[in-house]
Amino acid sequence: MTEDKREAIKAAIADALDRRRGIRKPLNVRAGMVVAGKQMTARTIDIGVRGLAIEVDEALPAKAECYVVLTLPVDGHGHMLRLQATVTHGLRSSTHGFRVGLELINVSAENARLIEQFLAA
Repeated sequence: MTEDKREAIKAAIADALDRRRGIRKPLNVRAGMVVAGKQMTARTIDIGVRGLAIEVDEALPAKAECYVVLTLPVDGHGHMLRLQATVTHGLRSSTHGFRVGLELINVSAENARLIEQFLAA
């Protein structure tokens, strides 16, 4: 298989995995994470009411439960969100580490409200 064909397949897979329910908005902030008891840092890519995309240094196992802490800018103020999520997929990033999709679970009403405000701005 040629390198071009491999890249085309990777792009098609990434496109399929990137299709998601709900609106997402770019968000580029540092985040703290705990995955399988291990603390790590991440950089957010985007956020929506149902999910979050991040970039991390190492691959995360699919279906792993994790906790993410980030600051969301809403109405000129930073709001700290503590989110519970499940890893849906991960791909090697062309820029750095791995791009990981997270499905948010058990989102509090307050966090959902803040995310919705962020999306509407």
